[in-house]
Amino acid sequence: MVAKIFGPEMMAEAEKIVKSNYPTAVQVEDVGTSSKGSAYMAEEFDQWKFIFTDIDGTETITLDYSKGEFDRIDREVKSWAKTQIRELPRNMDLVQALNRLRYAGHKESVQSITLSVASPQEKGANFIFKTGKKFVYIDAFSGVVRRVMEEK
Repeated sequence: MVAKIFGPEMMAEAEKIVKSNYPTAVQVEDVGTSSKGSAYMAEEFDQWKFIFTDIDGTETITLDYSKGEFDRIDREVKSWAKTQIRELPRNMDLVQALNRLRYAGHKESVQSITLSVASPQEKGANFIFKTGKKFVYIDAFSGVVRRVMEEK
């Protein structure tokens, strides 16, 4: 099977699989990597982890995607406190998000991509690109770079 490019369709497919077993699950974070280690183009991000929690945040449910297929659902009793418990936006696919990253001047290869609703002290949702020692936060609605953080 050919790997799909991350976007609204892939997110909906993951949600359908998880909600068939856990109807109240909320998709709170999606993390993508490349089997090559780092990548430049959307189709090179071929490994994804779709993270869900129940509506009260007491369980974490994950669904992995690699080699063009979804794996089995994994559920553990582990509180979700990393981000707000809100559905992720589905208006921008990975091609568009990477284009915004490149347009903003970030030409480096990307080690990982995270789509998540901002932490409770922030509003909105972000695509977070890890490029070397930098984390570039791009607003998942507008495509504007919100901030760039350097690892120390």
